[in-house]
Amino acid sequence: QISQESLDTKLAMRFYLPIFYIFGLFLSVQSDESKTHIESEILNDEVLQPVEVVILDSKNFEHLTQASTGATTGDWFVKMYAPWCGHCKRLEPIWKDLAQALSETNVNVAKVDLTENKSLGQRFEIKGYPTLLFFHHGSVYRYKGPRDLENLKNFALGGFKEMESAPVPQDLKGLPLLIETLKKDFEGVKKGRVPSVPVMIGFCAILFFIFVLIVSFLMSSGKDAPDMKEGKKD
Repeated sequence: QISQESLDTKLAMRFYLPIFYIFGLFLSVQSDESKTHIESEILNDEVLQPVEVVILDSKNFEHLTQASTGATTGDWFVKMYAPWCGHCKRLEPIWKDLAQALSETNVNVAKVDLTENKSLGQRFEIKGYPTLLFFHHGSVYRYKGPRDLENLKNFALGGFKEMESAPVPQDLKGLPLLIETLKKDFEGVKKGRVPSVPVMIGFCAILFFIFVLIVSFLMSSGKDAPDMKEGKKD
């Protein structure tokens, strides 16, 4: 005979086992969903990690871009700007979005503060801010279109090929740079433009040096003249 206690235990097991089984399945599903949610958040954090705009200056410009030799580091879309420029400030958030949008391409997005790197402004003949230059295989393209994300992105991904290009100016230093600057300034003078301040200072210094030489020569000639006259009397 089966005792009443054993019978009650069996009945309880038959009743509670399905409940425990369903509850276990529920916990398992919740655990998988939590794990999937955590993995998704980690993946999203990796995908949405912001891409920084590369900051270029006179020292690292040629090394990073390799602009004049035909880049092996990819194409470069560079914003030449001044911190006080209102148009440059309005472009700043769009430029950051552009760097993010092009992060999976071979286009590097960068910027140069020309108030701190004037030699680059002279090298690329920057006349206004911001000036947007695109460097591709030893050629430079000037962007002159609307400054919104979509147009900038389309230009960087192939639209630049429809624009006129020019060879990237050489990175001149010392005497070659001075000669090239003088050459450009004199060409500008012929067209009615005022020469740059450094050239005007250099030109005035040369005139002053020539003036000192002439005065010194005249003074030395004046001292030698009486001696020549006295020699004739003897």
